[in-house]
Amino acid sequence: MGTTKPRIPVDPITVGVTREIAACLSGTGSPFMLVGATARDILLQNVHGLTPSRATRDIDFAVALPDWAAYQALRAGLLATERFCDSTQPQRLIYRPSQTDIDLIPFGVIERAPATVAWFVPVWVATG
Repeated sequence: MGTTKPRIPVDPITVGVTREIAACLSGTGSPFMLVGATARDILLQNVHGLTPSRATRDIDFAVALPDWAAYQALRAGLLATERFCDSTQPQRLIYRPSQTDIDLIPFGVIERAPATVAWFVPVWVATG
């Protein structure tokens, strides 16, 4: 007979960011999932009862999106809450309450073959 593993609450920052992303994607039909070290740590603690050690403190989310307009809409929606601010990296926002880096990694139809994402970064050219 197996033993029950400890139930460790997910940290409030991860919960808060997850709720914000869910609210922004509500009604779009675009699923998302927590990935990376944060997801691993939750599994280690709640499934295996192990205490993980982390080298990074960012939170990564994979988001299934149809196109870059949907990605920009997600970013704009999160920025509009004023609980996020932009960063210099196209996949990253900063969650203001904790200054936590949040990476939004698009996948699905938005990908180019073979399973790659080509970031579109607008280049602004001053004229005059």
